[in-house]
Amino acid sequence: MRSVEDLATLVIAIALMLSTVLFGIEVFVKARRAHGQGIGFVFSLIALPLFFIAYCDRLPGRPMGLRNILLIAPGVTKTDLAFSSSLIILTLLVLTYALRLGIYTRLFIIPAFTMTEAEYRSRGRVEQRANDLSASVLAYLTFAFVTTAIVAGAYALPVAAGTALCMALILLYFASPYLRQIRNSLLWLGVQIRIAAREAWLYASKFVVGTIVVIVRLELWRRQTPAGDEAFVNRLEERQRRSEAKARAKIEGEREKLQNLVQREKASSV
Repeated sequence: MRSVEDLATLVIAIALMLSTVLFGIEVFVKARRAHGQGIGFVFSLIALPLFFIAYCDRLPGRPMGLRNILLIAPGVTKTDLAFSSSLIILTLLVLTYALRLGIYTRLFIIPAFTMTEAEYRSRGRVEQRANDLSASVLAYLTFAFVTTAIVAGAYALPVAAGTALCMALILLYFASPYLRQIRNSLLWLGVQIRIAAREAWLYASKFVVGTIVVIVRLELWRRQTPAGDEAFVNRLEERQRRSEAKARAKIEGEREKLQNLVQREKASSV
């Protein structure tokens, strides 16, 4: 049984390396980073070393020293590094790569053998787009599975906790558009609060300075003060006008941020 697990680990390691190389070719050679291949490349590139760390106990030579990097994680000690890699996660990885191979075979290999070259090249981009979307999702699943294997192993998490962690990682991926919307909503709310606060300060300042001006004018009238003292009131009013102009400029700046936020939201939804 151990030899079967070791063989499966070696196969997944090779498949992960090959998929990372293929993603790299799509991104850097064919310049298709904006078609989902860029996402797949990033997650494959991260998952590759994580897989060797998680499953070093099943790889040829048993390079357990690869796990020493986990000592930087909080609460992880040398004894925690001796965990046995998860057979459940390994099975999920085998199924994931089997699915990836099946998708690629169905979309490209079978048509290449069953169609003429003209028919194969004349097809629309539906197959290519389907591969782009599915490959990026499966690459993230590989990352989520390997991350779960490392965290659950290093912290000796029970199966239920490991399952919850894995599901949380998967939900994080699919919920990321909604999280971005929540972030934009919070940014919008923050800008609106700052605008309201500056508007409130502006009107409060105008009220206070206006009240001071009225009081000073009344007092100057009561004292029959020489006209030179009237300059004090003028300076006070001029200072209030400058302060109001600065506040208005800041408010306009906040409103411009709102417009930029709306424009970015529209651009991302196209």
